[in-house]
Amino acid sequence: MTPGLSSMTAQEPSLGACVLESTDVHTVCGTITVTACGRGIHRLDLPLDEENSCRSSPYFEPFGKVFPKGKAKAVLMADCLSQVHEAADKVTKHPHTENYLDWCRKWLQVYSYNPKQASACPQPPLHHPIFLTDSFTRRILLALRTEIPPSHTVSYGHLAAMVAAPRAARAVGMALRRNPVPLLVPCHRVVRSDNSIGGYAGRRGIHLKRLLLQHESLSHNSF
Repeated sequence: MTPGLSSMTAQEPSLGACVLESTDVHTVCGTITVTACGRGIHRLDLPLDEENSCRSSPYFEPFGKVFPKGKAKAVLMADCLSQVHEAADKVTKHPHTENYLDWCRKWLQVYSYNPKQASACPQPPLHHPIFLTDSFTRRILLALRTEIPPSHTVSYGHLAAMVAAPRAARAVGMALRRNPVPLLVPCHRVVRSDNSIGGYAGRRGIHLKRLLLQHESLSHNSF
């Protein structure tokens, strides 16, 4: 069994035949609980109420390895990236829940080291119901996932215009609040038109949004 994988499974009526399993992942913003089925990722639950967890996370020990003292950062990063690709290849051959969780965990750990490198890595597929049928929310979330890379932000209005709904800026905020997979769909990169930080998970996660933007080298004074 994958280390840290919950031995309990849950079947949610709204998700049909999806049997869900979860695991905890140590990241730059604290411990995230990742939930998946045998077809993809369903949820990433961030530690919204644990502001101090960001400072104590052991994300700097990637994949449970202890690297030799003085090992070049580039070599360490190459090793991390190769593990993400190996995890993706393994899922192609053996599409099981544990393998999707492993893939997501390794991607999150690369993101914690270097967001730009993570954006070049394959992300695990998403299988939450929001992503399975066409809707305004799905279009907004997929546009954000594919079009706004690390170290970039987008306003609510601009994101609405990207899906041909330029007057729907307020609806964008509602769509982002329904995002079940933050970081994989980077709703922290959406800010107000005046470049102020805006909300995140209502307003409970403002400290996480600020930390993630700074992690991606966007430490504007207004944040």
